[in-house]
Amino acid sequence: FADNTRLKKLTLPKKLLTIGEGAFSGCTNLKTINTPSKVKKMDNTAISDTLWYKNRNGLIYFGKVLLDYRGPMVTDTWLKVKDGTVSVASYALADQPELTGITFPDSLESIGDHAFALCTGLDNVVIPASVKKIGQGAFRDCTGFGRITVLNPLCEIDTNFNLVFPGNASLYCHKFSTAEKAAEGSNCTVYHLAYIDIKDMDITIGTQKGNKPPKVTLSYYGSKLKEGVHYNISYRYTYNGTAYSATVTANDSTSCFTGKFTVDLDTGIITN
Repeated sequence: FADNTRLKKLTLPKKLLTIGEGAFSGCTNLKTINTPSKVKKMDNTAISDTLWYKNRNGLIYFGKVLLDYRGPMVTDTWLKVKDGTVSVASYALADQPELTGITFPDSLESIGDHAFALCTGLDNVVIPASVKKIGQGAFRDCTGFGRITVLNPLCEIDTNFNLVFPGNASLYCHKFSTAEKAAEGSNCTVYHLAYIDIKDMDITIGTQKGNKPPKVTLSYYGSKLKEGVHYNISYRYTYNGTAYSATVTANDSTSCFTGKFTVDLDTGIITN
């Protein structure tokens, strides 16, 4: 619908999840838009030219997406992203030098490309374990950074141009994590967080097929761990060859996980 200047009112379906880049850009007379509550992926250019967008101030949300901040921002501003927000759009708060800090909810799953680029006053940020993806250059040229903490060791981080984390930052992350890998070559000072107990993972048990034991899958906030890298499994069998329990042992020499547990493959009950 780009550049449709006759469009004044828009009704979107309630189950809409995604709005593409520039979908309504140039719709300068579009004033009324409903905001479906389930939208969780959206580019901040999708409706930025509309009257709906320009009539708003402060943090702008659309469904579960944080799109932008409009209006003057005072010095030493600290923002709190509302609960239920799933994503921060690309360039959402880029070039806001007055922004000192921001608090993310545990519902957040992704931070878009260059979302906080050139926020030169940004000092201390904690990225929750729920965040599974950080876009390229998300904190590019945030030259005032003191500390940035990434709590999900399996977070997918786009390392194009190696500009995700500014070189002056103190990066707190887990050993062997994707954040530590992404910081290579960026001159960040890296500090390691404590190991994570393997028993805190989400466990899924598959179905035994023939003589093969059921597949035991571990995940952390939706990100799957890799057997042989993050953990190893050994099975115990009944006399007829049916696997009845599995012992999972963290591989702390190649991952940030530690500890072990045994799980009953029929009941899912975990024991030490």
